[in-house]
Amino acid sequence: MNMQIPESIEVDVLSALRRDGDATSIREFQVASRGGVSETLRFRTEAQDYFLKWNNKPGFGTFTNEALQLSLLRQSRTIHVPVVVGFAEGAGEQPAWMLQVWAGSATRGDKEQRLGRILGEQVAQLHIATADAAPGYGYVEREVDGVVRLPTQDWVGFFYDGHMRHNIERARRENRWTQERNRRVDMLIERLPDLLGGVKRAPTLLHGDLHSGNVRLGPSGESILVDPWLFYGDRELEIVSTYLSGDFPDSFYDAYNATFPLEADFEERVDLYKLVWFLSGLYYSPNPGSGEDNSIADPILARYVG
Repeated sequence: MNMQIPESIEVDVLSALRRDGDATSIREFQVASRGGVSETLRFRTEAQDYFLKWNNKPGFGTFTNEALQLSLLRQSRTIHVPVVVGFAEGAGEQPAWMLQVWAGSATRGDKEQRLGRILGEQVAQLHIATADAAPGYGYVEREVDGVVRLPTQDWVGFFYDGHMRHNIERARRENRWTQERNRRVDMLIERLPDLLGGVKRAPTLLHGDLHSGNVRLGPSGESILVDPWLFYGDRELEIVSTYLSGDFPDSFYDAYNATFPLEADFEERVDLYKLVWFLSGLYYSPNPGSGEDNSIADPILARYVG
C-alpha cells in the first residue's frame, strides 16, 4: 500500500494544518481502517496524529454534512466528537476530503465497562439537552436535492416515512419479498399508530448510527463518537441501535437509565425498532428467501401482526 496524502489534495491539506497552527513535519503514515466508502489515512506530525479521508466520486458532499453534524454534537456540550481541521467538497477531478484530529482507537478489553458508563451518561445528556430546541421529528439537513423536508410532530409518520418506506417500496417494485411477508408488512404499517402510541415521548437529537464501531477511546480515556447521521427522533430508536452490534457493555445501559430512565414498557417496542434494520437487510440480501435476517425478521412480523 502506498500510504501518502494524494497529490491532488496535498497542498490544501497541509494548508489546513498550518491554519490550525500545526506547521510541523509529517513523521509517519499508518493504515486507518475507518472510513467506509472513502479512502482513509492516518498520519502523525511532530505535534499530533490526524485522520484523513477523501472520496473521488463526483459531487460527493457528505464531508460537508459530516462537518455540520459534528459541529451540532459539539454545541450540545454533552459528548466528545472528533475535531475537524479542514474539509472541502470535490470539484472536477479534485476529490472531496476531510481532515480530523485522530479520535483514538476502538474500545476493547477492560476499559469497556468504564467507558460504557461514561458514554451512557453522555448519550443520555445529549438526549436531554437537545430536546427543548428540537424543531420536531426530522432531518438536520432541511433540503436535499431541492426537496424541502419539514419537521413534524408525528413520530409514527416520520418513523415510517424516514426509516421504513424506502426499503419496503423498493423491495416490492423488484419482487424481492414473498406474498406472505408483503401481507404482514401491510398489516404492520396499519398497526404502527397502536404499536408506537400511548408513550410519553419528545423529539431529540440522535447520533443516528450509534454502534460500537463508531465509539472511540480518546487519549485521556474519554469516549468519542464518530461518523454521525444526525436526525431528530425518538431516543428509543437510538438505544435499540446499540443492541444490534451486541457488544455495548451493561454499564452503558445502567448509566443511561440512571440519567434518563426509559419508559417501563420500552422492551415491548425493541423488536419493532430492530425490524427497521432487518427489513433493510432483507432487501439487500442476495437471496431474499433465506438467510439470518429472514429468520429474525419474519418471527418479529408474526409477533406484532400474527
